[in-house]
Amino acid sequence: MSLITILMAVLTPGVATFDSGGIHALEIKPLEERRQPPSDAAVTAYPMGVVEVKPTFHFIEGTPTSMMLALANPLSRPKTEWWVCVDLPEAVKLVAVNAYVDWDTRKTQAVEHDGRRHARHKLRVKPASDSIHMGKARQAWYANRRPPVIWVTAPGAAGSSPGKARMAVEYRAKDGTLKRGPESTIELAVLPRLEAVRPTLTRTGLMGRCTVSYNPSNADAPAAILGIQAAMGCNLYFDGPPQKLAPEGLKRWTEGWNQWQAAQSAGRHIVPGVAISDGSLLHLPGRMAETIPDEIRFVDINGNRMGNVVSPWSIYERHPWVVRNVLKPMGNAAAKGEYESFWANWEPQPYLRDAGFSEGTKRSFIRWSKMPADEVEKLWPHELVRTYSDKWRAFRGWELGEIVKVCAKTIRTASLKAGNDGHYMIATSADYMYTDERMMDCAAWGDFPYVFQTWSYHNTPQVHESYPMTDLRGASQLVRSARLARRLDELFGTQRQVRGTCKYAWDQSGYCSGYMVPEHFGFRHLSSALAGLEIVHNYGEWPVFDGRWAHELARANTRIARWEPFVLTGVKQRRHVVVPTSPYPQNVPQHVQPEDQAVSSWHDYLHSFEYEKDGQRLIAVANAWDFGEVFFTLRAMDLDPDRKYMLTEPEARRVFTNAERRTALTAGQLAEGITLHVGAHRWGCFLLSPHSESAIEGFDRVTPAGMIAVLQRRAAALRDTFEEQDRIWSVKREIANRHGFVAQIAPVCASRLLVLHTADRAPDIDGSLDDACWKTAAPQGDFRTAQDCDQVSYETSFRAVVHGGTLYVGVDCRQDMTAPAAFASGRDGRAWRDDSVEIFLNGLEPGDEEDYCQVVVNPNGAFYDRWRGDKSWNGIEHVATRTSADGWTLEIAIPLETIDMVPGAHDPALRFNLVRNVIDSKHNRGEKSSWFPSWAAHSDFLARGTLLVPMK
Repeated sequence: MSLITILMAVLTPGVATFDSGGIHALEIKPLEERRQPPSDAAVTAYPMGVVEVKPTFHFIEGTPTSMMLALANPLSRPKTEWWVCVDLPEAVKLVAVNAYVDWDTRKTQAVEHDGRRHARHKLRVKPASDSIHMGKARQAWYANRRPPVIWVTAPGAAGSSPGKARMAVEYRAKDGTLKRGPESTIELAVLPRLEAVRPTLTRTGLMGRCTVSYNPSNADAPAAILGIQAAMGCNLYFDGPPQKLAPEGLKRWTEGWNQWQAAQSAGRHIVPGVAISDGSLLHLPGRMAETIPDEIRFVDINGNRMGNVVSPWSIYERHPWVVRNVLKPMGNAAAKGEYESFWANWEPQPYLRDAGFSEGTKRSFIRWSKMPADEVEKLWPHELVRTYSDKWRAFRGWELGEIVKVCAKTIRTASLKAGNDGHYMIATSADYMYTDERMMDCAAWGDFPYVFQTWSYHNTPQVHESYPMTDLRGASQLVRSARLARRLDELFGTQRQVRGTCKYAWDQSGYCSGYMVPEHFGFRHLSSALAGLEIVHNYGEWPVFDGRWAHELARANTRIARWEPFVLTGVKQRRHVVVPTSPYPQNVPQHVQPEDQAVSSWHDYLHSFEYEKDGQRLIAVANAWDFGEVFFTLRAMDLDPDRKYMLTEPEARRVFTNAERRTALTAGQLAEGITLHVGAHRWGCFLLSPHSESAIEGFDRVTPAGMIAVLQRRAAALRDTFEEQDRIWSVKREIANRHGFVAQIAPVCASRLLVLHTADRAPDIDGSLDDACWKTAAPQGDFRTAQDCDQVSYETSFRAVVHGGTLYVGVDCRQDMTAPAAFASGRDGRAWRDDSVEIFLNGLEPGDEEDYCQVVVNPNGAFYDRWRGDKSWNGIEHVATRTSADGWTLEIAIPLETIDMVPGAHDPALRFNLVRNVIDSKHNRGEKSSWFPSWAAHSDFLARGTLLVPMK
């Protein structure tokens, strides 16, 4: 900064204290560098070692800091014996490891690097089968599913540099020799101690499935895991060390017993012996599922009893077996204080929609519906579901509500007995709080003490994808949180018992190759709280990658603690508007009214919320634009014209004056508007209060002239930023609009109309494309890559014919088949994660968003099919594939009558798309392409070509 700039800042009130904000903590490598595979098995610190230009790990002064390790296996080395060799400067101490590392760090070897002594920690790692994906996840060579984690401390004050860490993988080769992969280097730095204020009304904390799964033989691990969470201002943590070891004020919650929990022999932390999730799915220890009485077992659509799923009625009617083996153990764990709250995944629709037809279910339905028993008996079960589909859906929704009530009461009663504030939390889609057209209408359950949780995993960067992927990364979290809070208030009032939360995550997409930059992490965490929700936490894996992320969380929790009395005990209202006055990507008309800004969109950049308490109004303003600060006019309405007010930004110790430099503002001046500022990707909190000179003693006074001077000095740079970003993102915004995308690719779309040939004879479904009908059908090619409509690297073509009411499709997929990705087997496996073909089919006028048929087939012939959202539907019977050295072929028969898509005289057409997924790990590239180009999702009805069917 030049001397002139410094002097200008000093002479202009408030200039030096206005933070421009932005996302600067990580300098991200170019995409091509991030996509380069290591030469052999490798390890690095995650994510900095993968994405950062100068990879640096930041310790926290005086606090053990977690270092997550990511493994790569580009040459598919055997994973039976792997070690991670971590060379740390002598003064740096490794104090703890998680359960995926053998605890043998006390045995170290002295080595030298650059003339300095280091301690080599040779750590035996225990990667799960999906820990090292060998580059199969597109071009993300370092994935992070169930990662090894170490906890380290460094001496020295903040600002010091302990040196460098070096790390490499050693593995046992097939011939028995010990091999060593390439070495990675990480710079080390030290950040100041954490200083956080812990919230008392808002529940805030972290989940860290694998990070906090400490090795039980590691006595120092609990203190390391719990110490940093307490230092960051958290008041809850998920699983990990037992409650008795936690500092005061830090309560243990549990994710429950689910598929992520490994056996205790693998070092996984102990979780409750039982749990209920997804409606009536029981997570039971050992062989307890074998003791479930037949009368309460869940009966699937084919009449089979499912092993660990019980009929819903057995829970809400409190069957003795359920009480003894499920509800009582859950209550005991809460009563003993082992856990305060219980989290449960809640997505029961796949198996409850058209199944669960036990005798007890029939009795319960008769009581609930008040229908004549003989009529129910006559129609039971399938005809009743078809004839009374709305009533059946409502019954299922009622059953799910009754289950939640039973679980919630069990946990709540026991938790209060232990002196805790525990709840039962269900994690499900926000849609279930908005509509009565789905099976689970939570709005109909009423208000009682439980936690409704939804999620936002959107706009999370992936190591193998372009960065940044959007210019408003935090908006989705903010908007989903705000809408949920608003909906709960509308349904049950602001004094409601049900609590809300919207979890965020970095590891729920991209095969666990996602990450968050520190500022994005802090913004998301703070957004849920300031948008009005009572509980704030992430989901899945630990998001604190080093001290930079830890400081962001500490700042977020401190701000939550400051403003939670307004948010959670104040009156929610909207008696203000905000209008940008600086160059900004969102246009807001000057005459905007408060009700116009009451519900914001994912595509909005400027958001605001208002809470009133004890005569003061908190106005929290979020600038979701990642690349630029915003100057805006705040206009406050409905103020007493006979009183004087003051407008402050307490966290910055600023008070805003009128043109006469007076801090006492009139209602008219506030209605006319005051110019304020919020940095890029930041929240600003402004307090409108009755005027009190003593309350603003020591505050900086910001005049309108001073603010205008700041704006004028920054306007040129802001304008340049706006114009540059607008050039970049305007195209992407247009493409993201599905109508704009279709318009842009109109020349391609116009050719996606196929007049089907009627075959004289149906092809033999054997995977070979040598039938006579394929020779006369016109081949369809020219596939385009997803999202950018570019030329493909892997050629695909198909032919389609009809015969006797059946659509036959033959597909030819070209690729090197020496190492195909084809892991799914049988029926309804996850074939879409393999090299695969997806077929989408629907009528010209689909009834709703689920009204389509989807079939996914991999080279092995394993396939997944669904219709109208029903994953248990098995309408496809004839599928066959064949493979060769340079590709594979597919034949499939789709009976149109089974999916209600027989073309008629007035609509002799079908909407159709064929998608190709290629996961080519051998050549470090993957590709998703389609016949009809699509942007957002292949299930989008606009992403379809047209098949014209000849009429007789």
